[in-house]
Amino acid sequence: MTMTASSPVRKIFVVGCPRSGTTVIQALLAERPDVLSFGETNYMLRLLGHFDRWLQDDRSAAKKWRRRLRLARGKTHGDMRRCLDNAFKAYDDVPGLRRKLSGRGYIREFCRILDAMALERGCSCWVEKTPDHLAYLDVLEKEVPEAHFLHVLRKGEDVMASVLDGQLRYSRHNVFAGSLPYWVRRWRSMSGSPAGRDTPFCPMNACSRRRSACVSFCRPCPDLPSRSPLIREQG
Repeated sequence: MTMTASSPVRKIFVVGCPRSGTTVIQALLAERPDVLSFGETNYMLRLLGHFDRWLQDDRSAAKKWRRRLRLARGKTHGDMRRCLDNAFKAYDDVPGLRRKLSGRGYIREFCRILDAMALERGCSCWVEKTPDHLAYLDVLEKEVPEAHFLHVLRKGEDVMASVLDGQLRYSRHNVFAGSLPYWVRRWRSMSGSPAGRDTPFCPMNACSRRRSACVSFCRPCPDLPSRSPLIREQG
């Protein structure tokens, strides 16, 4: 398929509690050659911040986000440029980040850059997987209404076991720091479905047993690339 700048690029965000299987879902989505897959950019965390407030169900988080969405801070451009430089350091053709006055503008810039990178490679779809972007789902749904979101779920005891394993394996990098109660609270905050939301759920306990189990959970995304292994029954 030949893609042009006017071609619509499908946008998929994979979110969920860390160690819940978001990487597996991302890998399945990215098996098609017309899908460009990105790792964890942490873009929304750098742009809006206050993730810990959200985790504690502190309503002031949303208020602070709205303020940053209306007006970008003086250091926002430099912060977001460094964020993208770090996320895309393996690429040598990343479009430059244009300066914007509002946080909303920087969200649109983020999608513009990912769209351009996908089109450059002849891809009709991109997948971005930052588990903690779940906290900013309301914002992303409003600012990027054409995007699709997949919320990956996994049993709490499996997530806790994986977190403890990660702490042992990567203790030097301090990736999974925090006490067990902290991670239990984090899993609980990131495993519910806000009222009225129809975001597709992907239960990892089903997906890990049979690849075709992903099919029913991805059908609500009608614009996934056709003939994708995720939306094709496997024998």
